[in-house]
Amino acid sequence: WHAADAASSTESLLVNLAQPSVYVLHGEADDNVPAAEGHAMVAALEEAGASRVQSHFEPGAGHWWDDQDAATGAGCLDWAPFFELFRKHEPTGEVGGIKWVSVDPGIDAEHHWARVEQPLVYGQPFRVSGGGGEGAKRWVLATENVRRLTLSSLPLSVRTLVLDGEVVPYAFDASAHAYLRRDGKWEECAAGVGGVFHCFSGG
Repeated sequence: WHAADAASSTESLLVNLAQPSVYVLHGEADDNVPAAEGHAMVAALEEAGASRVQSHFEPGAGHWWDDQDAATGAGCLDWAPFFELFRKHEPTGEVGGIKWVSVDPGIDAEHHWARVEQPLVYGQPFRVSGGGGEGAKRWVLATENVRRLTLSSLPLSVRTLVLDGEVVPYAFDASAHAYLRRDGKWEECAAGVGGVFHCFSGG
């Protein structure tokens, strides 16, 4: 229950929202979700270090509002600045570094090239952060509350992989690499049938 409920705790996941471009659109007269919630989110994002937050609070508007279109709620759904934001920030190819928090692999298990298969403690958030710059040969990652981790499609430039301060086996290619934390140490593993992990060493 805690993990399912935590997925709705937007404030605890702000690190994910603080990195991309964000647009907050809200009606000032919203009687469903008060506009104060939207203002609080903008303030929280800015406090979390978000540098690309845009917002608009439509005076007198409720939860949905129209423009000249007769369709209910079309004005807020077809908000032109949304599409301008999409045009300016189209996804690019390689992502060199991440800063990601999630609450349960059943809700959000994957972020770019990192996939958390299992946390150490269910019901508590897990985190993966770090990486390397463009063309970097050494990638450094830090995890919290992660037991099983798969890394996919890392750049071909990577030659050394460091997990939580430990250099781990890495076969310089574009295939997926799976790791299991056992007794505080990382072991390279292979995902088997049905998602079962088989470790190469340590039993």
